[in-house]
Amino acid sequence: MRINVCLASDNNYSKYLAVTMASILKNANIDDELFFYILDGGIEEANKTKILELNKIKKCSISFVSPNTSNLQDFAIQTNYISVATYYRLQIASLLPKDIDKVIYLDCDILVLKSLKELFSEDIDNYFAGASEDVWEYNLHNMFFINAGVLLINLKLWRQEQIEPKLIDYAIKNKVNDQIVINYVLKGKIKPLDLKYNLQNSAYLYVYTHRFKYDNETALLKSLDDVCIIHYIGQLKPWKSITFLGDRYLKYTNLVPFKDIISLKNRIKFFFGPLWMLRKNIKYQTKYFIKKTFNRFFRSK
Repeated sequence: MRINVCLASDNNYSKYLAVTMASILKNANIDDELFFYILDGGIEEANKTKILELNKIKKCSISFVSPNTSNLQDFAIQTNYISVATYYRLQIASLLPKDIDKVIYLDCDILVLKSLKELFSEDIDNYFAGASEDVWEYNLHNMFFINAGVLLINLKLWRQEQIEPKLIDYAIKNKVNDQIVINYVLKGKIKPLDLKYNLQNSAYLYVYTHRFKYDNETALLKSLDDVCIIHYIGQLKPWKSITFLGDRYLKYTNLVPFKDIISLKNRIKFFFGPLWMLRKNIKYQTKYFIKKTFNRFFRSK
């Protein structure tokens, strides 16, 4: 089965892009025919060569696509972990070949632990996209608000309904991040997908340790049992910090030609990471137990 996958990266993130691609190839089914389209924000030729070497993991097609950056700098919001490259996805319908009607878009801070066939097979004929809820922001916008790091996009419908200029226009007028742009322009036409397709790691940890209340908590906790995609959201990226499920990331760094993804210092941190996570978990589970017991015996009266 042909599966179209799109990612976006500048040169600085090219090595993390390679790890995401390696995880896809390593866990693909035998009959998965993977076609990668990389929205290229200035990746150096030497790094492109390394990315092409991923073919050794599993035979696939890898194409580099140059986005139109002339109007992006005017409205792009950049932080120390978000670059202008994340806005390239707004142009995806015009950048990818016209005979491609459907594509999975992935951020570069992601691991794919299973074949993408099931996700790609989701029926979105009547939707602009399919995506999982954003666990952090689910109750802030009075709407079904998705995390845009994993998108199953109906390119055919985007082209028919001229979605791209609407996205660009909204971004320029409102000067907000691309996730907000996608949510508000596509409002009401996004199919909710299982959280296993976008398990937001730190959000999961906060819900698990009861530091954060999420209405769909049962579904989130269940998603770890059958997780397909881990998304390392926020500033705690596994290549620079100890983070929940970060030890899984280390495994896939060994599959790519880049050798400087995680420093020796951080590898040592990962070695002791499980102890750190255990300490954190015991701490917050204890607090939760005390709070729950107190409420049970005193506040219920």
